[in-house]
Amino acid sequence: MKTSALLLRLICCWIFVSTFCFAGVLGLSEAEEKVGARIVTRLHEIEREAEAQEAELKKSTEVIVYALYQGEFRFLDAAAAKKDMDVLWYVLKEAKAKNIGSSEIRRDHPDDMVSAPLITALNEKIASHVRLKIAAIPGHARVLGNRFERMSQDVGYFFERRKIMRCLQMVGSMEAIQQIGRFLEDKRAPDALGVKVALERMDDYLDPPMDCMQSNASLAAHAIAGVMGEDFPVRLSQREIVGEPEISAVQTWWKSDAAKIYREWTQEAGPVMPPPR
Repeated sequence: MKTSALLLRLICCWIFVSTFCFAGVLGLSEAEEKVGARIVTRLHEIEREAEAQEAELKKSTEVIVYALYQGEFRFLDAAAAKKDMDVLWYVLKEAKAKNIGSSEIRRDHPDDMVSAPLITALNEKIASHVRLKIAAIPGHARVLGNRFERMSQDVGYFFERRKIMRCLQMVGSMEAIQQIGRFLEDKRAPDALGVKVALERMDDYLDPPMDCMQSNASLAAHAIAGVMGEDFPVRLSQREIVGEPEISAVQTWWKSDAAKIYREWTQEAGPVMPPPR
């Protein structure tokens, strides 16, 4: 089975490479090889740094997360009162991933038919609560948008930029939607050359993954579609890398009267969350 799985991965990689005119004839210069190798190295370095920071945050929020499992929100509300965005974003991500209380609930209810609905209900309740806390803080999304912009000016930050877009999508506030829209026409893909080098070497073909070739516009199109849900008029494919026609369709929607309410929203205008759809 392991041999078959490895063979399948190699075949998939070969098909992808063939689609892009075969890695061996990508025509990368020696200078591009060096830059690409540096990008791959930076991707790994930054990912390790982010994982270390995430581990520290997980440890520092253990009390808050366990309290949430027990239905106690006062510690989370205290963090919101202090505008501790690191804690709030972390809790939202954990709730969206249905991680909060999952091990405890499964321990007490080994039957998946019982535990799964309990885990879902608890995490949805927590996610709804923390989303409103985040959305009520002016500038919560603008800070992330500015961070996204800074990361777009350097290489190696693809995974972090993707996390930011996913955070904006998860909170789905009016300000978050505006910040996503800010990058819908941004064609930058700082780490794409690193993926080409990985393809050409064929010894690192799944690390970094192909989706590192995504542009900021592709990330933003995914995020907008995720916020809008089933009512969104543009249907995106299930592929990680959104095609130009789909991105163009999302850009057209963003410029239309239908998106005016999001483009022109201000903190003084009213509700921080989108109107019910």
